[in-house]
Amino acid sequence: MTWQELIGELNEIDWHCETFMASQAPSVEQLLRQASSGFTSSIRPRIEEILSDAQLFAELRPYTEYPRTLMDKFTLYRDPKDSFRLRLHRFWPGCIAGSAIEKVHSHKWHMSTVLVAGSYVERRFTVASGDDPRRVVLAESSRETRTAGQSSSLPIGIPHQVHNPSFDEPCLTLFVRGPSLIPAARIYDEDTGEFYDTYSPDRQLRHALAVLRTGDARFHPMPEIDSRTSK
Repeated sequence: MTWQELIGELNEIDWHCETFMASQAPSVEQLLRQASSGFTSSIRPRIEEILSDAQLFAELRPYTEYPRTLMDKFTLYRDPKDSFRLRLHRFWPGCIAGSAIEKVHSHKWHMSTVLVAGSYVERRFTVASGDDPRRVVLAESSRETRTAGQSSSLPIGIPHQVHNPSFDEPCLTLFVRGPSLIPAARIYDEDTGEFYDTYSPDRQLRHALAVLRTGDARFHPMPEIDSRTSK
C-alpha cells in the first residue's frame, strides 16, 4: 500500500458515523495494519516528503508534539476538513521515562492504532457517577498487552491508560483519530476519581493566563473554563 492509497482509503471512511466502532473501525484497523506492514512503501515516503518540503513541515508542525515526557506525537497528515489525523506515536521506555506513567484519560474522538514496533499495555475503565459531581468511580474493565502488528480501536469518551513496559525499547505506533465530537476530553485521578476536562491549547492558555494575572499558580491545566476566557 502506498501513502496515496492509504489516504485515499481513509477518505472513504465515514468518520461521523453513529455506529463508527462497529461499522468503520474494523476497516480503519485493517488499513493501519497494511500500512504498518509495508512501512517502507507507505510511511517512509511520507516522512521523506515532510523533511524535504518546508511548507508541508510548517503546516504539520503545530499538530506535532515533540519532545514530550512519555509519548511523542508526529503528525503525518491532517485532513483539510480535520475529519482525521494520521500520526506516529513513540512511547518512551523506562530508561528515559523512569517510573512515570500517563494519567487515566479519555478522548473527544474515536481512534484506531496499530503497533509498528515494541509493545504496550493498555488498561480501560468504566465510569460510574458518585455523589460528588467532580468525582466518579473508576473500575478497570480490561488490561491487554499488544505487540507489533496488533491493532485496536477506542470509542470516544472511554477512559484508558497506555504504558510501555520495556526498560530500553521504545514503542512505535501508527495512529489515526477522527473528528472531535464532544466539547472536551478528560483527565482522571485513578485513586480519588477526581477529574478535569481538557480543551484546545488556545483555550487552555487563555484560562491559564487569566488565572496567572492574579498571581495564583494553583490551577489545573484544563479546568472548567469561564465563558469570558473561552473564546
